[in-house]
Amino acid sequence: MAFFIFWLMMVDNEEGLKVVKKVTLKVSNLTCRHCIEAVNNTVKGLPGILSVTIQAEADPSDVFISYESENVSFEKIRGSIIELGYPVNGYIIHEHSHSHGKVVHKHPHKHGNASKEHSHQHDS
Repeated sequence: MAFFIFWLMMVDNEEGLKVVKKVTLKVSNLTCRHCIEAVNNTVKGLPGILSVTIQAEADPSDVFISYESENVSFEKIRGSIIELGYPVNGYIIHEHSHSHGKVVHKHPHKHGNASKEHSHQHDS
């Protein structure tokens, strides 16, 4: 079994720092190489995606995504996978940070499954 550690990244731009978020999606039916490549290529094709890693040893598979939240929303990422025909059964939004001037705020979020899904003002 693989063990993954996610580190929060902050990237400089003209306006200062921007938020880089990490999410793990629970995606069903990734049963062959073609399925995995379809999800990988579709998500990587979205603006603001920094990395995609798919751990497909079990169903549902864990799809780890790092993204710049000012360029793409969580809903857009999840929707792009659903549009391919693969159910997203749950997700975990890992801790993220954002800054207001020199003050950095951290927000931990965890969501167990699709029936408990909800969003927060700063999740998109």
